[in-house]
Amino acid sequence: MPTRHGHYCKICQTYKANEKFSGKGHAAHICKACSSAIKQQRKENRHENLIKDILFSIKKSKSLDEVKKSVVAFLGFADKNKKYIPQMCEQLARIITDAAKPFFESQSGEKKKAVFFPPEITPLLMISSCAPLNGGADTIIEGLNRFLARCDEFSEPALDIVTEEEMSAVLDSAQNKFRILDIVGMLTPLKIFTLHKSHRVFNCECGMAGPHSGDSTIFVYHPGNVSTYDRVFIFAHELGHALHQALTFDIKRIPDGFDAFNDALNLKDLTLKDKQEMFADAAAFAVLNCDELKAHIP
Repeated sequence: MPTRHGHYCKICQTYKANEKFSGKGHAAHICKACSSAIKQQRKENRHENLIKDILFSIKKSKSLDEVKKSVVAFLGFADKNKKYIPQMCEQLARIITDAAKPFFESQSGEKKKAVFFPPEITPLLMISSCAPLNGGADTIIEGLNRFLARCDEFSEPALDIVTEEEMSAVLDSAQNKFRILDIVGMLTPLKIFTLHKSHRVFNCECGMAGPHSGDSTIFVYHPGNVSTYDRVFIFAHELGHALHQALTFDIKRIPDGFDAFNDALNLKDLTLKDKQEMFADAAAFAVLNCDELKAHIP
């Protein structure tokens, strides 16, 4: 056999020059290249395990504070390891989809027009409402930071928040009188997130998926001294915004015929914001069949 020169590496199973080995590598029969690859693999394994831990903590979170803490860890890791963001967001999107799926399923098998999400699942689902998980790394990080900012608006759970029974009564009236849920839930179900106590003025708001989308989400929370009538009316008002979005696919566009309604009330020089709020109010009055509406119609 020909004489072998150099030293044997047991990992790549080749003979290499002595300078290809460190002192420790020479004794362990591992060349520098293989030693570097092993260290890199160990680093990758540590990162993979850390990702699993972060995502598991998000999945098991039951409160806004727990989700917030996990998202902070997510952002801290992603900021230093941007190449993992697509993988992490894909897994996060799957976790959110799996968590939401049971709420979209009905016992009859029919497609739901509206879906209620309870407080324990809402914090997790809020992530996808703030951060587009299929976007680029910078977009996702910006969205998650927006989610964290939103978390700061809420504190302890409130017991006297508008109830699911009250909201269901509003939705039943809207559907029975005007088939509003057929319109609002035509593409995707209306999503209703039950949140926590807030310092905001009202106890509801309607969020839109995009400027040219019919997809709407109503966020329900409780700011303090709001009467039962007020909180139910405000929910109906936000349902009016969802109807506006579903009719026009653009909240900046006023539904056809509504300007004629304003003219009948002799209302002039209205801003876009005025018209948006008046449309939502009119929808709420109609759904709740309030006497106030009759008093203002000629």
